[in-house]
Amino acid sequence: MKIRLPNLASLRRGAEVPAALPPSGTVVAPAVAIGGFGDRMRLLSRRLRSSAGWVFLAVFVFFAFIWISLPTRALAWRIGHQARQAGYLIDIEDMSVRPWGSATLYNVTWTYAPSHPGQIPHQMVLDAVDVDFSVLGYLLLGNIDVEVDTVLDEAPIHVEYARSSSESSIKVEVTELPLGSVPKLQQALGAPLRGLFALHVDMTMPENLFEKAEGSISLECASCSIGDGEELLFIPGSSGITAKGITIPEIDLGTLVGKLKVAEGRVSVEDFKTKSADIELEVIGDMPLKDPFSKSEFAFQMKLLVTQALQDKSETLRFAVQTAGPSSKMDPPDEGWLGFKLRGTVGKPRFMGIKSKTAEERMLERRQKNAEREAARKTRSKSRSTSKKTEEKDALERNNGPELPSAGAGDTGGPDKEPAKTPETEMKPAEPPPTPSTQPPEPEPEARQEERPAEPPPPPLPPPMEEVQAEGGQGQGQGDGQGQPEGQPDGQAPAEPPREGEAPPANDAPTG
Repeated sequence: MKIRLPNLASLRRGAEVPAALPPSGTVVAPAVAIGGFGDRMRLLSRRLRSSAGWVFLAVFVFFAFIWISLPTRALAWRIGHQARQAGYLIDIEDMSVRPWGSATLYNVTWTYAPSHPGQIPHQMVLDAVDVDFSVLGYLLLGNIDVEVDTVLDEAPIHVEYARSSSESSIKVEVTELPLGSVPKLQQALGAPLRGLFALHVDMTMPENLFEKAEGSISLECASCSIGDGEELLFIPGSSGITAKGITIPEIDLGTLVGKLKVAEGRVSVEDFKTKSADIELEVIGDMPLKDPFSKSEFAFQMKLLVTQALQDKSETLRFAVQTAGPSSKMDPPDEGWLGFKLRGTVGKPRFMGIKSKTAEERMLERRQKNAEREAARKTRSKSRSTSKKTEEKDALERNNGPELPSAGAGDTGGPDKEPAKTPETEMKPAEPPPTPSTQPPEPEPEARQEERPAEPPPPPLPPPMEEVQAEGGQGQGQGDGQGQPEGQPDGQAPAEPPREGEAPPANDAPTG
């Protein structure tokens, strides 16, 4: 049996002795040349992993530094500044931002502008407002998707808003919110409000236009009341005693339920009324939406009945009901009710009597009357033209009617036969001017001379004056130009002028 021993160079005779190990004990491997393709790929992957780790670490450190050193107070001030430019007095104390697109606003204060002269502005303070914003959707597609959640007087409030290139949508959910905490309502009315308020809004706007909105709106107020007998009640947009404020006792409003339908950009009231021991209230009408929303105008009508029990409890309300203008009092069968119109825009509502007319309504009524008057005038003109044509046609038929037969032509009857009667239409004179006949007119007879009236005889001529000759015989045989006319013999009367139709008389006097 043969045993093959390992070939060890160090055991050979005459071989080089390996160098002694360093005192530290570290063994250095000899450099080995890289072999095939696999070794190269493994080396490249190790280098890539190392580079990626360093890049990720740098990005993480960068964002961590930005997040830690982010000027959140400056961002909060910037958001409040943009809100003030839009017309809302909003102040934000601070905010925190999270990398995935959400933020929290702290100590948000909304200050309402005064609704009446001398009124102290009210404020709504929210401790925290959570905002969730889709960053990737906005960066990649340009879509906006925002959700807002907050709590006001222990009542949760949730709002969603989404906007894309084709449509927009908005949803609002408010439950069990104290009625006095509804933004701007307490300040606008002045009198204290009590009750729990709930609101649900679900609307979709195709093409991002309110004019094409679809959806629904519902609200509810449970166990609501207004007034305390001390504070003044103001009705926005009203005139008269309610514009200056009146003191009312606590009025029970009952449970108010309102349902509105949004279709084709128009908000229509389906059910909106309440009834209690103090009042009865009913709202009808609609509201066309416009873009922007602030230009939308109210078109609602409100009917109010103040019960006799409430009038007995408040002399002010009794006086206000009894002195209401005729434009606010409704006609039977709603006698005893007061009617009002809610007009104006969302920012400037205006109340008026139900029988009052706005400037637009008066202008529309005036245009409608003018159109009716013009249509009536055209109808009368057309009827007159038609009647005139009919009368002219009848007159032409009367003038060119059938000729009557002569007495001798075709008449074989005796003397007892009655003559043909003229039609009754020919006995009446034609009112319009007769149309000229086609037959030639008969010649008129010439006036005869014997029928001409005799002319009166000429007056007798005065006797001729004898010519007196001057002494000395001067001027004998000569005329002075003032005697008889030239060519007339001495002592002869002037010839009588010829009459009309007679030949002039012959002049027998000798010519000189």
